[in-house]
Amino acid sequence: MYKKALLMLGLLSLGPGDAVIAQTDIVNIPEAFWESGFVLNGCKIEFPCKLIDLMQTSNYKSGSVNTKIPPTGENEFWAVTLTNGKGERIEATLFNPTAQELDEADCLVNSISIGPRSDNWHNISDFAVFGLKSKTATREEVVQAIEKYCGAPAYVIETPNADYYQFYDKKPTVANPAHWTNIKIEITISKMKDTYNEKMIGFDFQHAGDFYRKPEPK
Repeated sequence: MYKKALLMLGLLSLGPGDAVIAQTDIVNIPEAFWESGFVLNGCKIEFPCKLIDLMQTSNYKSGSVNTKIPPTGENEFWAVTLTNGKGERIEATLFNPTAQELDEADCLVNSISIGPRSDNWHNISDFAVFGLKSKTATREEVVQAIEKYCGAPAYVIETPNADYYQFYDKKPTVANPAHWTNIKIEITISKMKDTYNEKMIGFDFQHAGDFYRKPEPK
């Protein structure tokens, strides 16, 4: 296992003249998430991370036609789909906080979505969050671990094949509806008896960039 040391001493430098993101700018992620980290295919990823760090864990390739990303504002992001030779897929969004155009692989990851493909429920990338492993951790273990740090789920969406537990840093209300400013962690629990039944099979980390992206000046 190797560790992506992208956040050393609280700073991530993106190059001469580019933005520097400090640990003090990162809020709302439970300390346990930083400690346990996000593990993808046996490789620990630390946030902020670049797209290339996800790609290198299992030789993922981007499906983008245009791999050059212009500077992006606070409310902007670029979507990308990664796939590997095993047919496993990761959906991600990116942002470029610099003043120059960047290669897609060098942009920062704004959100991550991992789960089974609708045409093959067995094709799931190996991952772990809060120290819990995909395809192994049970519903009870997952909910207890995340509730400890994030509180009770804001929503539980039930479907015939899976249940989706959604945790927000700011619980959506009528005055503050679910939006890109609400940080979301979503866990998918299988309900299929022949495919990881009652186990964690999906993970969404939505709008992660808002944890460490400074607001635009007023």
